[in-house]
Amino acid sequence: HGTCPIFEPHHKFDYYFWVDFAGVDQFDLRSKQLGVCKLPAFISATTEVIMYNSSTVNYEPRAWTRAERALGFTFAASPLFVYMDDNYPDEHLDLDRVISSNPSCFAKDPDSGALTLIMRDPCGDGACVTDPRDTALLVELTSILKKAVPLNPQRIASGMKELDFGRARILLDTEHYAIDCEATMTRLC
Repeated sequence: HGTCPIFEPHHKFDYYFWVDFAGVDQFDLRSKQLGVCKLPAFISATTEVIMYNSSTVNYEPRAWTRAERALGFTFAASPLFVYMDDNYPDEHLDLDRVISSNPSCFAKDPDSGALTLIMRDPCGDGACVTDPRDTALLVELTSILKKAVPLNPQRIASGMKELDFGRARILLDTEHYAIDCEATMTRLC
């Protein structure tokens, strides 16, 4: 049970996170297929999706990472993904540095200047599949996601009838990053 500084002190609510590593069996193919079928339900039950940008591991080309982001953009109730990286909450976020370090993944929203994540096709250019048996699952899941009726308010507001990889952008919540960074700096002073 928690709150957010933006809603404090009037609104408290439960936060639910789905941890992808713990959600789907990675070894037994039948269990993996059943787990993949449950992914939309797992995502739709979460409060927020965290978009972690690691400086040591390049997660973006991973096909399953791309699929999970597409799932969030389709089924998560919170319209924004929460941005976090290795410097959270100790250093201020430099949007220009984030974008210049990975321009195929990040861009600025032309209207607001906010950080956006570029949706990339889990089966498209540069996607990495570690287990070849996953390819058929990813193709089917991606096909379903493209045509799915979205629950995510941001995807609904975009008016995008079909998920258009490469063109679709997810606004990232960096406000909480800034709030938490300021709180950390204040505690250190």
